[in-house]
Amino acid sequence: MDQVEHIAAYLYNRYCILYGQKLDEMKLHKLLYLLQREALAFYNRPLFNESLLGWVHGPVSLEVRSVFYRIENFSVPISLQARILIDSVLKQYGNRQSLDLCHLTHMETSWKNSRKSMQKNEIGTAPLKISDIAKDAKKIQPFDTDWGCFFEEHADVDR
Repeated sequence: MDQVEHIAAYLYNRYCILYGQKLDEMKLHKLLYLLQREALAFYNRPLFNESLLGWVHGPVSLEVRSVFYRIENFSVPISLQARILIDSVLKQYGNRQSLDLCHLTHMETSWKNSRKSMQKNEIGTAPLKISDIAKDAKKIQPFDTDWGCFFEEHADVDR
């Protein structure tokens, strides 16, 4: 299993390549949540072990938050499964604005449950439960994605 910081670094750099611009921190955290949800939908297991917290503007990884300003300099190999999911999530959500992704994550059961005992503007210290993210993942249709293009793009890697 990959570490969330490594996933975030690859995601950040891949986004820069695909979209020709830097990825802002809010969007990075929301994309990490979507990656975790997609991993549970497609692989029936989390992509990373580290928790995401239910902050005001959606899920946040404290580990990634602590390294964000150095993240573009990271170059750590990650699993093929992670790379395929990252490409899929970027294809689906990469062109959306940060606030759109914030609103999208606010619709998720996992975020709502992490905020149950919080005031509206309280930062939030409760983690999103994997079991709740798995419930959110049930709305994902695994066969809606054209996986062939992802495998072709990553054909140079041993599976």
